[in-house]
Amino acid sequence: MKNTVLLVVDMQEVLIAEKPVFQQQLIENVKDIINFCRSNQVEVIYVRHQDNEDGSPLVADSTGWQIYHEIKPKDHEKIIDKKFNSAFYQTDLDVYLKSKSIENIIIVGMQTEYCIDSTIKSAFDLNYHVYIPKGYNSTFDSTYVKGEDLINMYNKEIWGNFATVIEDDVLKKQF
Repeated sequence: MKNTVLLVVDMQEVLIAEKPVFQQQLIENVKDIINFCRSNQVEVIYVRHQDNEDGSPLVADSTGWQIYHEIKPKDHEKIIDKKFNSAFYQTDLDVYLKSKSIENIIIVGMQTEYCIDSTIKSAFDLNYHVYIPKGYNSTFDSTYVKGEDLINMYNKEIWGNFATVIEDDVLKKQF
């Protein structure tokens, strides 16, 4: 698949330490897709959430803010720091992708109903074709909804209007 990038969203130390739903599967899947993309000359871009409020575990340069150690970027790989849910809002991501003639974005990471959802919808609004591999996003249980139910709802009922939710092996065959 030409003109494609992989966005790894908010896979940060503190979020993984909080044990998202399907934690180990998520980590293994994200490691796998990163390695697959690197092997197929698909650029990997990391998106990292930053919160400058006192006491936040996502303050820049803190341990929790760092990208999860098992998937950390290589020296040449781009990192986009964001302060809002969408990886596009008030960042240079869109300008960067357009400069590279990117048309397709594979999105994986955390947190399903917040940053992944916002990034997908922003990418759609900007006319990118978005791919969401099943099993490559996660979240946490909330007071009212189990994390697994949130993941299923977004993957099966919401994102189909904005993206192609796709099986991993089907996505990989397109390269």
